[in-house]
Amino acid sequence: MELTVATFNLRNFTAADGDDAWALRVDAVAEMIRATGARIVGTQEGYLDMLRQLGERLPEFDWVGLGRRGGDLDEFCAVFHRRDGPVPDEVGHFWLSETPEVPASSGWDSSLPRMCTWVRFRGGAVGPGVPLVLYNTHLDHRGGRARLEGIRLICRRLAERRLRDGLPALLMGDLNAGEESPVVRFLREESGLVDAYTALSARAEGPTGIGRTFHAFRGGDGGDPIDYIFGTPDLTFRHTEVRREQVAGRYPSDHYPVVATVRLAEA
Repeated sequence: MELTVATFNLRNFTAADGDDAWALRVDAVAEMIRATGARIVGTQEGYLDMLRQLGERLPEFDWVGLGRRGGDLDEFCAVFHRRDGPVPDEVGHFWLSETPEVPASSGWDSSLPRMCTWVRFRGGAVGPGVPLVLYNTHLDHRGGRARLEGIRLICRRLAERRLRDGLPALLMGDLNAGEESPVVRFLREESGLVDAYTALSARAEGPTGIGRTFHAFRGGDGGDPIDYIFGTPDLTFRHTEVRREQVAGRYPSDHYPVVATVRLAEA
């Protein structure tokens, strides 16, 4: 049984965005999410009001999340999931710092508090009765050490849980890191995870053919991605794409969503 998932940085709300301000984009964001066919969507940069407005436009979805400064404060790494799809039966959060259980804590050279939201799904996630754990994050945009230590922390948590329950897992988000960065090299070479871009369906410009995922509302595909999906080896990526189309004449966000279809690997 296959499952389609996506990661999508929504771009936070700011009046400085002018014609690309959230109020003018929210309908396009909802339409893009629906068009991906994803049953689980990890989002980044959504504030509570943004997420509520998006939820109103996507009644077939529920969402879970927590603000990075605790409670409802600041940006969320919210996870949307279809009501008729996989069911979340456990949700947790930790911060990317030396004190990961302390809400709003910052680590290393991070410019802001950064966090990871994880969700354990059950019942039909990648097969009848097969649970799946999703880790959704947004790494720091300035601190190189914070990005690397943050992703190492997430991978340790993922591996520790795998030792306990053996569940398949996905890691996704805006990593603020190009393909030659220490973060992506670590994920591809040391983490034991599989890169969804190995199943990329359409090639773009550039040395790897993946192309940019952040475009600052300008479009185009030249450059490196900074948004990624990785999975444990018991998941097989069947199809991956970067959705670069406009909706009603505008880009829904300054990032493109990355969409992947996975299935449980053959034994």
